[in-house]
Amino acid sequence: MLQNRSRHTILVVEDETDLLELLVEALRFYDLEVVTAKNGSEGLQKANNQVFSMIITDMALPKIAGETLVELIRGTPFNGETPIVVYSGHLDGPRVTKLRGQILKAFTKPANLQDIAQFVAEHIGAPLMSKVEAQKSSNESS
Repeated sequence: MLQNRSRHTILVVEDETDLLELLVEALRFYDLEVVTAKNGSEGLQKANNQVFSMIITDMALPKIAGETLVELIRGTPFNGETPIVVYSGHLDGPRVTKLRGQILKAFTKPANLQDIAQFVAEHIGAPLMSKVEAQKSSNESS
């Protein structure tokens, strides 16, 4: 049976593999489709080829730094208006000031990844009930 509900797709650009995997898991908890990139260049390539509901990026990235990546994404045809969330341990004054007006929100590492996932889900209008909660609710009503 086909579902009419379209899934929201999130691009996560993070070079730290463990953090990337944890953030992806937190986002999938809300039934969000996640595409990943491990450096700024790969993130830009994906942003140039696919529409995303939201983009989450680290600031300290190899190949293209996070603040440059945000500026370049703003020039892409698919994601020029896509909300961008920054998640980084490098959110000093000048970096945040430079991005003012270009990003939706900045989270400082270490941040609760579930809080980030919930913020994303709420902002894009994804169902706030996770797959686990939905399954539990379904089992209780049966």
